[in-house]
Amino acid sequence: MKKLLSILMLFTWLSCSYAKPIIYINEVAFDSSAPKSALIGDDQQYIGKISFNIIDAITLPI
Repeated sequence: MKKLLSILMLFTWLSCSYAKPIIYINEVAFDSSAPKSALIGDDQQYIGKISFNIIDAITLPI
């Protein structure tokens, strides 16, 4: 029973450590020349300002 509990706790810890972030964006009526914004949500706590770059998957410009 103790071994089963240890395996269950390990599985729970591993599944939480691989949680993927969620990206919230407004996909309605994007103006190509207007500034873009997004919110990224996950379980981590960040200190300070976090930024990101949008990369075109075809041409790869930043």
